[in-house]
Amino acid sequence: MTQISNLALADLKRLPPGTLPPVVLKFDASSLPVCLLTVKGEGLNETQLHDLAQFQIRNQIPGAVKGAVIPPPFGGKYRQVMVYVDPYKLFARQLSPMDVVNAVNQSNLILPAGDVKMGPFDYYVYSNSLVDKVNELNDVPIKTVGTRWVSVGDVGKAEDASQIQYNIVRVDGQKSAYVPIMKQGGDTNTIEVVQGVYDLIPKLVEIPKQLVAAVAFDQSVYVKEALLTVLHEGMIGLVLTSLMILIFLGSLRATSAVLLSIPLSALTTFVILSLMGSTINTMILGGLALAFSRVIDNSVISLENIYRHLECHSGGGGGGGGRGGQPCHSGGDPGGCGGLLPGHAALRSQ
Repeated sequence: MTQISNLALADLKRLPPGTLPPVVLKFDASSLPVCLLTVKGEGLNETQLHDLAQFQIRNQIPGAVKGAVIPPPFGGKYRQVMVYVDPYKLFARQLSPMDVVNAVNQSNLILPAGDVKMGPFDYYVYSNSLVDKVNELNDVPIKTVGTRWVSVGDVGKAEDASQIQYNIVRVDGQKSAYVPIMKQGGDTNTIEVVQGVYDLIPKLVEIPKQLVAAVAFDQSVYVKEALLTVLHEGMIGLVLTSLMILIFLGSLRATSAVLLSIPLSALTTFVILSLMGSTINTMILGGLALAFSRVIDNSVISLENIYRHLECHSGGGGGGGGRGGQPCHSGGDPGGCGGLLPGHAALRSQ
C-alpha cells in the first residue's frame, strides 16, 4: 500500500495544477459494505443531501456504532465554488484558463497574521482576504494594462455550484445519496454493526425533518439466514437420528444420549469461542454445519458399539467374543469423543 501510494504521488507533479492526489484503498472481502445508509428528502437538492450525509450523518456513526468504518458518501453533488470562463473572451484578451486560476488563488487566500511598524506606530495587518460572497470573485483582477484591468467577470462568472458529478444515486426514483458502512477487521461482528446503524437512525441529530434515512442493503440478513439454516439442518439431523435409534434399538436412554450430543457439542464450541474472544461468522457456521453431521454419525456408531459390547458380555463371550462366534472389537477417533461421552454416560448402568 505504501509503495503504491508513493508511486501515485510521484506522478502527481506531471498532472495539471490543482489535481487532487489519488486515493489508494485496499480491496478484499472486508472492503465490502455490510449495509448502505440512504438519505433522501423532498425539497432537498443533491448538494444538500451530500453535505448532510458527509458532515452530519457520517460524523455521528463512528461514536455510536462500535466497529464501523465509514468512507465518503456516494451520490449527490459536492458543493464547490466554480468559475466558468468563455474561451473566446479569453482568446480575445490573450489570456489562458491558468491565468484565471492563478488570479483567484492569489486574491482569495489567508496569509499568516502579522504587524507593520512605521515609525512610532504599529499597525495590525489583517491576513484574511477571503471573499464574503461568491459574486465578489467576479471583481478579482486577472490582468492589468496601464490604468485598465481585466477581471474574472469580464471573461466568465463565479457561481456557488458543485464539482463534476461522477455518480448518481436514485432511491424510489428520487435522486439521493448513500453512506456505505463497513466493519473493521478482526473480530468485528456484522450483526452488531448493522443493528447499531438501525438503532442510530431514529437518534440522528441536526438534520432536517424532511430528511429520510433508511438502510437499503443489509448484509447481516445473510448471516442470520446462515445461522438459521445451521440450526434447522442440525435439528432435522438430530430428530431423524433419534427416531432411528428409538426404532431400531428401542431405548429411550440411548435416544436421549443422541439428543444431548449436538447441544453439548455446540455449547462447548460457543464456550471455547467466547473464551478466545471470537464471535460467530460465516466460516464458523460452515464448520458447524460439517461438524454436526460428524457428531451425529459418531454418536450412532458409539451407541452401536456399546450395545454390541453389552451383548457380547451378556452372551458369555467375555471380552473376546460374542454371539455367532464373532469377536467383539471397537474403533474410533478423537472426533467421535463428543458423541461417545453422552452415550457412555446414558448406558453405563445397563
